[in-house]
Amino acid sequence: MLKLIRMELKKALNYRFFLVVLFFTALLLMGLYRYQFIPEHDMFQKWNAFHGWFYSVEGGSFYLVGYMMPLIVVAAYGDSLFNELKNGYVRMSCIRVSFKKYIRAKFIVNGFIAALVAIIPSSILLLISSILYEHSIPTADPFRTFWNPHGEFMNLYLEHPFIYMLFSILIMGCFSFVYSSLAFSISFYVKHRAIVLIFPFLAYTVFQLFCDYFSMGVIEPLLSLLYYVQSGHSIRIVITEYIIITAISILPILKKTRGETII
Repeated sequence: MLKLIRMELKKALNYRFFLVVLFFTALLLMGLYRYQFIPEHDMFQKWNAFHGWFYSVEGGSFYLVGYMMPLIVVAAYGDSLFNELKNGYVRMSCIRVSFKKYIRAKFIVNGFIAALVAIIPSSILLLISSILYEHSIPTADPFRTFWNPHGEFMNLYLEHPFIYMLFSILIMGCFSFVYSSLAFSISFYVKHRAIVLIFPFLAYTVFQLFCDYFSMGVIEPLLSLLYYVQSGHSIRIVITEYIIITAISILPILKKTRGETII
């Protein structure tokens, strides 16, 4: 199993992966560049490394992160299973290893690569923002804050902002893992690569519109990515949402691997 995972990682860490990471990093850094043009009197305080990160992920990137994230994270490796099913690589590989082990290894690497696509650029953004701007301790005063997070972990942000930032980056990585699994599972059923790549984005968008229409903001998927922007969004809701989506993704995989059938 570990050998299969290592082989998959070698295939996944290719030029396309680095291009996607570079694109996402550039998108976030564009937001940080725009951050410096916000007048300090509009923020009620000096430019801040933590606020710079929040701004870059949200408005600084023209909100592309919040709405295009499922599309970005699958671009690196999300269509790998589809391609290998189509070109016969799966049949050749399963001469030496069971189909079930192959799929398990590929599922893990598929999600891991998607998580890296989110974690690496957002970590680079935090590093550069920390170099450029001061690390002043945040304040809880609502009249002296700018893009401060809300929610059950706000005290953690006020006392240990760097730990909170790492927590936010981890949430982005988990989001990416979960939505990349949708592309992985649908690869068994569609005949067009474009559908595989766009399906997580469509599922995310439909879910978001459904929540908006029925005023179900507490479970909207945007808040499972930008967890810190809504005070009423509990981490338990985020985890439950991730578990349900992953379970939905795994069901087709279990069905295909139950009889070791290679399609």
